[in-house]
Amino acid sequence: MRALGALDPAPDGGAWLAVTRLGEPASYALLCVALVLVAVARRRPRWALAVPVTMLGSELCAQALKQLLAAPRPGVPAGRLIGDAAWPSGHSTAAMTAALLAVLLAPRRWRGPVALAGAVGALAVGIGMVVTGSHYPTDVAGGYLCAGIWVTAATMAVAAWDRRRPPVRARGGDAAAVS
Repeated sequence: MRALGALDPAPDGGAWLAVTRLGEPASYALLCVALVLVAVARRRPRWALAVPVTMLGSELCAQALKQLLAAPRPGVPAGRLIGDAAWPSGHSTAAMTAALLAVLLAPRRWRGPVALAGAVGALAVGIGMVVTGSHYPTDVAGGYLCAGIWVTAATMAVAAWDRRRPPVRARGGDAAAVS
């Protein structure tokens, strides 16, 4: 934490603080709307329903875990504001959930660049949370874990839904997956 804290030369958090705003509720809501629109445009209505449930669920889970597991944080460096209810990081949960969902919704040819952009964004938010003194690195890792669990559960739910109710076929016998 001390090593990453040295990356923050500005007393007000500077650019790192701006990066962490990607994990704030307003940004998260906009990302949710954008991802739902992508799902609708790609004719994946099941994902259009799964995206907001997953995004809300992962964040509510992170917030509930914070309250449930709140405990005094030992060794908080001077000038840092890590509270007792900081694990997992909600900002990191939000950033990673959005990144993982974006990869799942991206067309196959765009998945590589989307994955790279998502990884850079989620890592930047996580590093920013540590650099600005808001979280320990373990809080960020916990947020990423929370996101991974929720996105995996959503993927499994959509796959089970697909098995139960196969995608609609287009006219002329061509299969057009709509999930």
